[in-house]
Amino acid sequence: MHSAYHQGPTSSRATFCASLLLLSLSFTTIAVAGDSTGSKADTSSGGIRTPKIDFSGNRAFSSEKLLKVLLNARPRWFTESGSINPNALRLATDTLTAFYYDNGFLNVQVNEPQIASADRATIAIYEGPVYRAGSIAIEGQLRFPRREVESQLTMRSGQPFRGSTLQRDVLALSDFYSDRGFAYVNVDPRTNMDSERHLVNLNVLIKPGDETRIDQITISGNTTTPEQAIRAALRFHEHELYSAQAIRESMARLKELGLRPDVTTQPSTKPDEINVRVTIVEKSKG
Repeated sequence: MHSAYHQGPTSSRATFCASLLLLSLSFTTIAVAGDSTGSKADTSSGGIRTPKIDFSGNRAFSSEKLLKVLLNARPRWFTESGSINPNALRLATDTLTAFYYDNGFLNVQVNEPQIASADRATIAIYEGPVYRAGSIAIEGQLRFPRREVESQLTMRSGQPFRGSTLQRDVLALSDFYSDRGFAYVNVDPRTNMDSERHLVNLNVLIKPGDETRIDQITISGNTTTPEQAIRAALRFHEHELYSAQAIRESMARLKELGLRPDVTTQPSTKPDEINVRVTIVEKSKG
């Protein structure tokens, strides 16, 4: 299963905000807050003294909300006594940028923190306009009714453009096809950024490839668990269409037996077929 991420010719702005800052730092974002503006933020964190952070320029989110975002950054940017680690705080501001990106603020600028004292800093923010999802289209050899394929998308025109939503939709489309025998589907989301209208238009190109069946299933690593018991727990079988969901369900069933399974696929010598290897780690006795 494959996915790609492309930007259109008018959306090359810093490679579309560095691919939405690595898709909003892999979803390490916090839900949108409804309140706005604010300057100082000072919150205790599990008995650890938190430094005071003064935010300026924030209108869409309160300073308390932005501090919570910063507190999620790793590694931690302050000591237990509340002293700021300047270098770590500078790195932590990427989390703020990711948070804004994932709420549609694609022009946001988070300035370098200005350290006033050991336990106080100021961070200036230019939020810019909110970018919203514009046109959304799916193209390619769909193989299934368009309505079924489009139902996998949760992004809607007019909503703030969120990289995390796009990532989830790409994964949902990939799963949709790989659960139906298309093990090598390629889902290629292409974005076009309209800076004048503050829109991001999305075109998703789908290349399902050929249907793939399972040729051989090999089981290894089991010393006390009978192979028959392992095969009985599998939801996929030889000569059936490949299904990623069936593999996930099989791993869950094997874990219920107290086993630690690892499932990998390998090309078969037969066209449009793959081999599946199930490697088992059994619980140690005693």
